[in-house]
Amino acid sequence: MDLTQENKMLREKLDNAQRIIRGLQTVDIVARIIAVLRVTLQQARVIAVLLRREQVSKIGMSIEIYGRDTGEYRIFDVNICRIRKIIKPHRIHIITIYGYGWKIIPSDKDKLNELLNV
Repeated sequence: MDLTQENKMLREKLDNAQRIIRGLQTVDIVARIIAVLRVTLQQARVIAVLLRREQVSKIGMSIEIYGRDTGEYRIFDVNICRIRKIIKPHRIHIITIYGYGWKIIPSDKDKLNELLNV
């Protein structure tokens, strides 16, 4: 095996390891969100996606949660509405990007991370 092939193989192994680590971190943060905010698993996963990404489209949320675009976005609207009620006392806001999706501004992400002790 030449150096180019070995380098490619090592990069693939590193990418796989990083995916596994991100997956474990996501599981950890979702569990923390459930424990602290007392939300459902689905709601915790939505919050985790919003924390991880600058903004997320409805299609992007579907792919993040279900692994594919289901075309069923109303459930996210309902979950976002319920999540907003839960985080409102902490002065954390989810902003709707009309015709696209949602985001949490960086200062509110900081508040949420502080609340979660992340």
